Amino acid sequence: MANDVIPLFMKIGLTEQRAKETAKNEALSQTLKEVILQVLTRALQFFGRMIQGLEDDIALPPPHNNLI
Repeated sequence: MANDVIPLFMKIGLTEQRAKETAKNEALSQTLKEVILQVLTRALQFFGRMIQGLEDDIALPPPHNNLI
């Protein structure tokens, strides 16, 4: 697993060297990977709901939408 998580760790701001060091610790890298994936999942769910709400607002006929 060590090499496949390095790019993921770098995307959250770790330097390449720090990402490699973190990946060597199996327990830490597994936990960090799970946290990153959980945050991404929650963010996608949140933004999906926001977009759906905006689509619903746009779909309402005037004067019921808040765009006017």
